[in-house]
Amino acid sequence: MNPNTQIYCDMDGVLVDFLSGACQLMNKWLDDAKDNPPAYRKLAAVYRRVLRDVGPDYQVNTEDDLRIPALRNLMFLLIGRNPKQYFVSNPGQMKSPVHVCTKVVAL
Repeated sequence: MNPNTQIYCDMDGVLVDFLSGACQLMNKWLDDAKDNPPAYRKLAAVYRRVLRDVGPDYQVNTEDDLRIPALRNLMFLLIGRNPKQYFVSNPGQMKSPVHVCTKVVAL
């Protein structure tokens, strides 16, 4: 760990690998969208921006990828469609929960 390390915890204080979960969700959706383009207008517009900005075969792998505006917008739209489902089934959720957050401190 270094001073710039970010640790994500869910509401119960369980460590969560948000980056892996978001990358997996987006890559699966992008692969599916190649054969079945989105009909929902907002998703279709963001998908066109993703194609324009990074191309059709791009895979999201790093936090820097999520800083690309089109990919960031896609992430928010995909998770925002059903946030409960995303956070309940987040593939980045640690298999053996480690409770580390006992209180929240405002900086």
